[in-house]
Amino acid sequence: RSLRFTDDNFGILKRDIELAEFIGKLYSKEKYPQALKVYTDKTINDQVRKVMLALKEILPYNISLQSTTPEVLKIIKRKNRPLGEIADTFRWAKKNDLITGTEILHGFPGETYETFTKCVNDMYELRVDSVGSHEVWLLPNTELASKDSREKNGFESRFTLGADALSVIDEKLICEYDEHIVSSKYMTVEEHYKLCAIDFYITLTL
Repeated sequence: RSLRFTDDNFGILKRDIELAEFIGKLYSKEKYPQALKVYTDKTINDQVRKVMLALKEILPYNISLQSTTPEVLKIIKRKNRPLGEIADTFRWAKKNDLITGTEILHGFPGETYETFTKCVNDMYELRVDSVGSHEVWLLPNTELASKDSREKNGFESRFTLGADALSVIDEKLICEYDEHIVSSKYMTVEEHYKLCAIDFYITLTL
């Protein structure tokens, strides 16, 4: 009973406000959908806020950070909003009874055990309601998973069964797997597993 939108910037168009208001009213009347999965526009503005207010019952205000380490963000070619601006947005969200969330990942090029623990401290200082913290996945056909990237960064990986990844098709058992970075030239495998313990602690406390 959930909906998933294939939109990485929901809220960027004016029509998105109308759609959000429709879904919000539908939930109030029919209790459907129970949850909405969508990535909102990364720009923090009044239009996005209107979308989030309309969907506050079924969609947390999630601003994915992945890392707060400047060197890492430069390497992975990612630009986050300043932490001060994000903190202001989360305060606005809580004032309007929205649940807040974010995500941080360990294993990126340039990310060490020490820099990632600082990322963790940043999350607690943001007073965010929920934080997803886990290792980086190596997705097929991405730059990070390329042979050159693996060799350059010294990635070592492990494979795990994907979530909801078992199916029976034509009487054959089909499974999908995920590949995770467990060490690199920036972080040892022992440090990786220490960070996995921190991931568990974050799950319990945020």
